[in-house]
Amino acid sequence: MRKSLLGAAALLLAASNAAMAGELSGGEIQSLLSGNSIVSPEFGCLFYSRIGKTVTIDFAGNSYVGNWSVEGDRYHSSGSCGGKGCSISGTFPDITFRRDDGRYNRSVRLVKGNYCEKNVVLS
Repeated sequence: MRKSLLGAAALLLAASNAAMAGELSGGEIQSLLSGNSIVSPEFGCLFYSRIGKTVTIDFAGNSYVGNWSVEGDRYHSSGSCGGKGCSISGTFPDITFRRDDGRYNRSVRLVKGNYCEKNVVLS
């Protein structure tokens, strides 16, 4: 389980210098995240359900349920992007979440489908 997440995180690190495209529109954000997962060496794996729920699986295998939405061209979540929201830039599979106040700037790797569930046993 941890090897799967670490392997995906290693791919993320290799791609961290990839050139990023401009900021995505709200429709592009919705289409890119809905039904897919992101992985990060900082937190593990996060799946975006099509109904606005998230499931985060950390490296210890713990799961956390949250929410996500898109308002205008801003991504909002129960996590670090919170109420102020984040812009998202990049192209598949490498995207970056940025808050306007500069207090959150995270590059992640996008994986098609529910990568978290396939690689971690959920109870």
